[in-house]
Amino acid sequence: MTSKDSESFKSPMQKPALSLETKVQYLKGVGPKLAELLNKRDIYSVKDLIQYFPRAYEDRRAARNIASLGLNETVSLKAQILKVSAIPLGTSKRRIYDITIKDSSGQIHCKYFRVPYKGYFERFSPQTEVRITGKVIEYRGRLEFHHPDIREIEAEEEEIQDDLIPIYPEIENLSSAKIMRLIQSSMSLISKESWGPDLFPPYLLEKNHLVTRQQALWKLHHPPVDQSQIYSELKSDSHRRIIFEEFFWLELYLAAKKAGLEREPGIAFEAKNNLSEKLLKSRMLAPRDFRAAAVPVAA
Repeated sequence: MTSKDSESFKSPMQKPALSLETKVQYLKGVGPKLAELLNKRDIYSVKDLIQYFPRAYEDRRAARNIASLGLNETVSLKAQILKVSAIPLGTSKRRIYDITIKDSSGQIHCKYFRVPYKGYFERFSPQTEVRITGKVIEYRGRLEFHHPDIREIEAEEEEIQDDLIPIYPEIENLSSAKIMRLIQSSMSLISKESWGPDLFPPYLLEKNHLVTRQQALWKLHHPPVDQSQIYSELKSDSHRRIIFEEFFWLELYLAAKKAGLEREPGIAFEAKNNLSEKLLKSRMLAPRDFRAAAVPVAA
């Protein structure tokens, strides 16, 4: 970790006062109602909160318009909603939602095959200014977005320029920008003692070329602008650390379970009839004789 990174872990204006076990309801700006929404996503503590990872990253340095979009690009752009449609799927109650957006250069469709949460689409109406982040795909001969992150533009959010912005899965009535502010402000107040030692010993970190967990979590929520490409592709050292960790614990669990089964004494069953012997003999007969050699179900 560079000296600049280590300095970022604390706020010069505020004394660290949070631990990883602090309940989210006690965070600044979070009351009982917001805490209840977070709890629905299994976010009960600061530790849970900082493990709510971004689903994408938006590079504010690269201003794009619809006409410039290319296939398989992950991009972010500012546009206006033209139309919101719900397309029925046959006789079922399911719907495909289509949000058509436009800017001065053209228009493009944003399709959703599932509803993120109740009321998600009802909040959008024609002429609403939104920001869209997602991957451009080809569908039936035209470029579209499928399940992009789409959100109304907030005044304070527009003040953020020339930066790489983490985009979070939205929680009911809680935008990605608000989630980002809540996570970043909380991380700046976590005491050094609360982090404790890394889950992996130094030799394991070195052997597998891993950053520490603290570094990974910090950069996932504060992505460095000079690494916008690898963060946008979710292939950074921070992502690699978290992925390695998840597989490590899974392998450890499976190994422990296997070792436990090997130590556990088996239960011996004594054969009380000769059905198995009859079955083995029947398999040695020619296929045409198999039906004649069939063993009755009852012994």
